[in-house]
Amino acid sequence: MLYAVGGEVSLDTAPVSGDPEATIRKARVLMAAANAPADPSTQDRMVAAAAARLEAAALRELDQQRLKEAAEAAQLQRAYGGSEQKPEPGALFRLEA
Repeated sequence: MLYAVGGEVSLDTAPVSGDPEATIRKARVLMAAANAPADPSTQDRMVAAAAARLEAAALRELDQQRLKEAAEAAQLQRAYGGSEQKPEPGALFRLEA
């Protein structure tokens, strides 16, 4: 049986553009791979640290997206929440009886 005992593997540590959830998944896979050896090398630890930073940044981006969506939903709810209210002319949608 043959075992790999040395060498290197190139890893893509860039975020997934426009998709923080995919970036989080990617970062977690990278961290798992970097921490897989029983005795991680300095390079393994550096990759794990970079992946942790990538995950943290993606989590912040996802939180910001969710906060923005929640604020927009709350604003729409305040503006058009009651069934007796009708939007002003030129609003995003029109209610018709």
